[in-house]
Order: sequence, then structure tokens, then C-alpha cells
Amino acid sequence: MDAWHLAEMFYRGDVKPHRTWAEELIELQHLTRQHEFMTSLHVQAKLNARALLEQVCPTYEKVFYNLFSTTSLHVLRSMLRGNTVTEEIVRKTAGSSLGAAWTRTKLEQIQALSSHSKTSNAQRTALLCMVEIVLTQQETA
Repeated sequence: MDAWHLAEMFYRGDVKPHRTWAEELIELQHLTRQHEFMTSLHVQAKLNARALLEQVCPTYEKVFYNLFSTTSLHVLRSMLRGNTVTEEIVRKTAGSSLGAAWTRTKLEQIQALSSHSKTSNAQRTALLCMVEIVLTQQETA
């Protein structure tokens, strides 16, 4: 009952907060909350993508150490779209920091992956959507 009475008094304006905050602190608090929210969405998207990847192409994790690197995500997106992964795709996303031998090795590993034709189109589409979400989140971060 006391909480209800206090809420009514605050609503009527009978009670004022005893401490007022600077506008900058309130804005910082809002930004912090939004950042925490966006971070949790990013983490959840990665977890969902990993779970779907294990269903669609469980051997893909052996190809890339970091599944969520830009190169890995672009290659996976290309595979899920039904495109042939070429050396140019791997080299373009990997940049110049990795050598041609690394690129050829990755391309051979990708081509050796078992086909994901046994999975449903819905699983592949869901994984493609998750990959797109993670890529977008990484590009805007």
C-alpha cells in the first residue's frame, strides 16, 4: 500500500526526486543501456549462427579457427547462396596479410567439405540470415 501511495504522490507532483542528474549523465546512462542491449543481441546472433552451422555444415569449423572472422563469414555466405567459392573470394576478404599458400590451403579445405544437401532449405536460409546479421553487426561496430 505504501508503494502505491508513493506512486500516486509522485504522479500528482507532490513528491520531487531529491537528487537531479546532469543531462550528460542521463544520456550516458541511456547509451550504456543501449550498448549493453546491442552487445547481447550480437552475442545471441553468434550463438544461434554457431548452432545452425553445426546442423548445416558441422565440418566447417575445421576450416577456420575464427568462425566469425570476416573471411569466414563471407565464404560461408557465398557457400550458402550456392555460389562456388573461388580463390578470389577468399583472397579478397582475407586481404594481403595472408599469403597465397594460405589462400590455396583454405580453398582446398572448403572444397573438401561435405555437401550440405542433406539439410533443409529452411536451415540453410536461417543460417544465411544469421550470417548476414553478424556481418552487418561487425561492419557497423
